Amino acid sequence: MKASGRLMVQLVLLLNRLMPDLNASMIRSKRTLRAYSDFEYGRAPSTARLFGPYFDVAGKQVLDLGCGLGGSERFYLERGARSVTAVDLSWSRLAAGRTYLDQMLAQDLPRVMFAEADARQIAFPEAVFDIIVSTNTFEHIFGVDRTLCECARILKPGGQLLIAFPPYHSPWGAHLGNWIRFPWCQVLFSERTLVAAARRVEAELQVNAWMPEAIRLDLDGHDQIPHLNRMTVREFEKTAASGPLKIVYTGYNAMGWRSGGRLGKVGQVLAQNERLREYVTSEAVYVMEKPRL
Repeated sequence: MKASGRLMVQLVLLLNRLMPDLNASMIRSKRTLRAYSDFEYGRAPSTARLFGPYFDVAGKQVLDLGCGLGGSERFYLERGARSVTAVDLSWSRLAAGRTYLDQMLAQDLPRVMFAEADARQIAFPEAVFDIIVSTNTFEHIFGVDRTLCECARILKPGGQLLIAFPPYHSPWGAHLGNWIRFPWCQVLFSERTLVAAARRVEAELQVNAWMPEAIRLDLDGHDQIPHLNRMTVREFEKTAASGPLKIVYTGYNAMGWRSGGRLGKVGQVLAQNERLREYVTSEAVYVMEKPRL
């Protein structure tokens, strides 16, 4: 790396030391698989509120696209879902989710299926699900257009796809919170600089060493942030507009939306501006519907 590049890495590390660790609670939750599953479960009610009256899983066949470690499945079952199908690309994450549900809701396991699947080619028949929920997943999918088509195929007529994801330019859109403490780091610095700085932090703190393998992020051998499609609000909405599903609800939830404090309220006002929206929206929220026959 050139001298200018090394200087930028040092600047990132300096800002890191000056910034309080705003993600400390989330990082602590990643020390064990059980702790992170519980963390997902604890956050599920506030995540469900993102979708307002559209979040209704009672009596429905639910697909969780990018399911995490079982916390969401537990929540959906407790909300009365008829069945829950959890899909993810990582078999280790799926296994962790099944283990968690076996510990927490063993009597409900017959209503849950875990399946390793690519969102762009989901191996299920047509029109089998009432509702698909996908939170914090679409920013990792390379081929969003194909994924929306697949979701339309496996949804029943009138079925809905509920999506929430952090846009790339959002405060924590870099997904490097385990190593980089300050928000908008990907706006202020190149990804090459950020990954180099994150590797320096990893060498010192050994974050990946104490995290379970299923939720680690391997930074070695990368000049860009891995597993991130860099999707913006504008790009998603352009792709969705030409797809087979109709957007029936859009929400731009700004930083601080979970706490509902002053920061969140100011952010909501700023998010009404199309240019600022990309930067203040922590969760872009969409409800999409398959046309009825």
